Amino acid sequence: MTTNPDPSALQQLRRQLVDQLDQLPQRDAIDLADANQWIDYVVAHMPHEASWHMARAGGIGGSEIGGLVRNYLGHRADFMFSAHDWAMEKLLKAPPTPTTPAMRRGTEYEQSHRARFYQQFGTNRDAVAYKKLASAKGTRAWMRYSPDDLVVLARQSMETSAGEVTVQGRYLTDYKAPTSVDDAEAVSFQYTAQLHQGAILCAEQNIQINGAILSQFDWANWRLRNDFVPIRPELCDLIRETGDHYWACVLRGEIPAYIRTRRMEIEDGQREAWTPQAARIARLLALSKALGDVAEGERKRLVEGMGLNTRRFGGERLVFSGNLSVTASASVNIEKARELLGEAVLATCTKKASGKPKYDTDKMVAFLTEKGVGLDQFVMPSYDSSKIYQALAEHGHDADAVETEIIKFAADKNLRTQADAWVGSNFAPLASPQESEGEEGDGQSEHEAPAIQRERA
Repeated sequence: MTTNPDPSALQQLRRQLVDQLDQLPQRDAIDLADANQWIDYVVAHMPHEASWHMARAGGIGGSEIGGLVRNYLGHRADFMFSAHDWAMEKLLKAPPTPTTPAMRRGTEYEQSHRARFYQQFGTNRDAVAYKKLASAKGTRAWMRYSPDDLVVLARQSMETSAGEVTVQGRYLTDYKAPTSVDDAEAVSFQYTAQLHQGAILCAEQNIQINGAILSQFDWANWRLRNDFVPIRPELCDLIRETGDHYWACVLRGEIPAYIRTRRMEIEDGQREAWTPQAARIARLLALSKALGDVAEGERKRLVEGMGLNTRRFGGERLVFSGNLSVTASASVNIEKARELLGEAVLATCTKKASGKPKYDTDKMVAFLTEKGVGLDQFVMPSYDSSKIYQALAEHGHDADAVETEIIKFAADKNLRTQADAWVGSNFAPLASPQESEGEEGDGQSEHEAPAIQRERA
């Protein structure tokens, strides 16, 4: 049962948010209309998180810095993050991103996660160092970091996705509860950057750490995946440089453009280096097509030779000792069946529908035409993907998040001809003994496999 919010409490929250707004370092760059619309939204939709979101707008958090670094280097970030959308939120031009289930799960389960980590490694929090870090203000006004933990580990082995490592000393530790954990994947750059931002604050507070640990709860296997993250000074320098750059954009009220995937520009040297691999792919594609054609020719010979196209399988399976099994899928000419059985009898032969229903478009068109309804409004347009991409870019949207490309390979026609000849020469004895003895066979089909037609008595 839900209760209506107390109007006086909402008014008090609104005043609090206005006070927080005036304290933001980018206040002069924020449009008042945007601020009012932002405040209206958070008060109506996320009142319990509104104050936190306003405070978060005043800097760059650890969870944000990784995406900004990737954008700063000219790369698209994972986790669907972009400096463009980030700046829109900092300038209150877009509502804050709602708390995701993974974020809520991580927050609510963090205490149990931490306790399990302590038990597994025989450790506990370094309370003094943690308190110092939690209240620290960095030399960069924009830098924000909320530490999960600082622990001191006795010398011991830690099993990580990269193998076994030896740990000893004080470690900055972060607890995550992602939807899934894949041991084959390395630690996300966003997580690595977040820990490095914490390491920067540790160094500024003279808190000595021996590295960082990312502990992820693997729900599927009910275990902790722990990864040692070494702190690299060059990444710390890059984080400072990135933060300075993008925070200056916010202070000026600038919205960075979306980072777009570069168009294909392959240098001749790179193309030459991969030419042997490309040649192997071409040969394999040509051979697979040629072998498929030979197999289809033999399939047709067996079907017609055994008269399988004149018999009904009825769900049975024909098994050969040569590791081949043959089955058949049935299809019915519904219109012919309707003509012979009538609509009433055919209606008794339906099955339970699954998914979206299918409609008889011819009947719908005839009905609408009879009613005098114009059909132009129902015509599905054919879109030009390149024009859509350009329009998205021109209107300030992330075009690469909308368009995807599928890479296809095709072997040269001359190579396919050579492959046909090679397969015919080398595999004919195996595939068609009769042909190798001089008998004329069906040859190789260049078309799609024809449907098997069955004669009815």
